[in-house]
Amino acid sequence: MQKPKYNFFLNKYSFYGATKCTSCDTKTNVRKFPLFISLDKNNIYTLNLSCKFCTRCNLIIAKKDNIDKYISIELEQKGIAFDPDNYFVMGTIDSKTFWRHNKGNASSDELFDNLTPFKKVLDFEIRQAGWYKD
Repeated sequence: MQKPKYNFFLNKYSFYGATKCTSCDTKTNVRKFPLFISLDKNNIYTLNLSCKFCTRCNLIIAKKDNIDKYISIELEQKGIAFDPDNYFVMGTIDSKTFWRHNKGNASSDELFDNLTPFKKVLDFEIRQAGWYKD
């Protein structure tokens, strides 16, 4: 396991595009991150997802709708039931390991060795006057 690097916010609001950082109000950029997702104790999933990113806060903002869509399509093809409220985004992995895993050339142990967990997982709620940090 690597040293924690990024902060993370799973955006559950489909109408919020995160053009500005929810923490510091700085303009965000779009960047692809290979995310490491735990579906349950036996199943892990990797997803190379375009996310909003604040370079100032080192904050990755991923849309829950996008993650749900990609995971449900993949698991549906495998005949596995998917519960969109029962997964956890654990961190990122390096790109080489991500591509090796998708080609079937990387073991679960190699994935965990290259996992970079998040420093903090943040949760924001929308209030009438703006964002509120828990």
